[in-house]
Amino acid sequence: MTPWGIKKILRKHQLSFRVIKAKNLTSDEKLSLLKQELTKGPLILLVGNGITKKKIFSWRKALTHWHYVTLRGFSEKEQVFYVYDSNTQRKTEEYLMK
Repeated sequence: MTPWGIKKILRKHQLSFRVIKAKNLTSDEKLSLLKQELTKGPLILLVGNGITKKKIFSWRKALTHWHYVTLRGFSEKEQVFYVYDSNTQRKTEEYLMK
């Protein structure tokens, strides 16, 4: 599903959302932004870059192949984010913050 499809579904169910682009931020700024936004609730993150298995950029793939994960929380003490990824058979995973 495309980002536009996700927005359409959210609107259909009268759910509010904001689009935040962080591509121009440093890694530390991105981590701070994620932590700040998580204080407001879970986040849906778009993962993808248009790179094929042959390590070649493809506009077609960039515009049509999307993967989403839900960021559910984080632990400063443990230095992890808690992520739900539908490709992991409904298991919550921990990702290192650094």
